[in-house]
Amino acid sequence: MQFVTGTPNAANGDVKAVQVSGHQNGVLAVLNQDADACFVYMDARNSSSVLDLYPNAFSDLKVIALSPAIYNDTISVVSSMPQALQEKIQAAFLDLATTEAGLAAISVYSHTGYKIAVDSDYAGERTVYIFKRDNLS
Repeated sequence: MQFVTGTPNAANGDVKAVQVSGHQNGVLAVLNQDADACFVYMDARNSSSVLDLYPNAFSDLKVIALSPAIYNDTISVVSSMPQALQEKIQAAFLDLATTEAGLAAISVYSHTGYKIAVDSDYAGERTVYIFKRDNLS
């Protein structure tokens, strides 16, 4: 592991991106010393694929930064879908999250409810994208 002081520069080799498949594999790459850091959701350490191999993952790894809030998932439709159908689908998901049975059904995705999003709600995603684009390319 090489420690970089100041601002890392990818062009100088201070930072190199390694692509892995899945958040847990990012954590495993750090634990296996194949990577120095990973960008994952909170908390990707808490999975059986990590904890079975590394029971001390929580103490062995350190969270060094948290991004602004990022949406877990979106429910999106094709823009050519008729507006009336879009509104019915939207209402169905919003209603689903208001019942105990509905909340139980969506809990498998770690969802706790739904809200109507607007463009500014995605500022956190843009912040992380710009950071990764400018620092890890």
